[in-house]
Amino acid sequence: ELVGEPVAPGVTTSTLENCLSMFDDYKSVIGFYLRDEPGIKEIKALKNTTDCLADSRYAGVKYAYGNALPDYAPKSYMWNDPEVPQGNWEAYLRYYCENLNLEYLSFDFYPWHINPNTGDEVYNSGYIKALSISRKGANEFNIPVWSCKQCGSIFEYVPKDKLKIMPDENKFRWQMSIDLAYGVKGLTYFLLCGDALGPHESVWEEGIDDYFGIFNAYTGQPNIWFDYIKEFDKHLTKVEKILMQSYHDGIIINGAVKERQSIGDELIEDGKYHELESITGDTRLTGCSNYNG
Repeated sequence: ELVGEPVAPGVTTSTLENCLSMFDDYKSVIGFYLRDEPGIKEIKALKNTTDCLADSRYAGVKYAYGNALPDYAPKSYMWNDPEVPQGNWEAYLRYYCENLNLEYLSFDFYPWHINPNTGDEVYNSGYIKALSISRKGANEFNIPVWSCKQCGSIFEYVPKDKLKIMPDENKFRWQMSIDLAYGVKGLTYFLLCGDALGPHESVWEEGIDDYFGIFNAYTGQPNIWFDYIKEFDKHLTKVEKILMQSYHDGIIINGAVKERQSIGDELIEDGKYHELESITGDTRLTGCSNYNG
């Protein structure tokens, strides 16, 4: 971790180059961790680092990794600098992109939660809205969208007898399929997360030790979400070269699509796309991407 408060404002081009030079012989190291889910205050502090990267000999060679807050993050943290007027999530993403000048817009939105009283799964509506808003913001800055997937339960404590591990394979595939339909170019995941429960680590005693992430936090062994990714990847690799070189023009929907009211100007109202005249069948959300015309 090269950067973090309060040292970020003190980073210079030469000190950044010195840090990154340690990895010159490691082709697998394509960048460095900047900050996960920064508020406005942290974005202001980190701007100096990305400015230095842009001025360094590693510009366009090594990349800073950052991940924006989801829209359901507390406003008190999202807008945690009194000098910057508060706004909505779209305004936050614009500030994030303007100041950090990253090569992509990465964000997370975990759609399934656990009701701590009943242990039931609860869908946090807003997933499509988040994709719509992030797509709009990324297009404004001519960068792709990356999306962080929910692997397991999110960071919340539930009594042992209520705890459920989720999402299942259908939910997992749903996330990634919707992302691809929206032109998302990067799917990211937590690998290991051993401290997800914070002070409630007694839950580990029950053997639930793959709480969040695609590897068991204590044994390092792959868990069920790793298997889901491998299976999905078999299909993704058949089309990813086309998708990665395509420009996302919008979506077509038919049927009772969830969160229809959250879809913005990406909707192709007449349901037609080039030679495609119509789509029939039950509820569908279809991504439309332009590949070399």
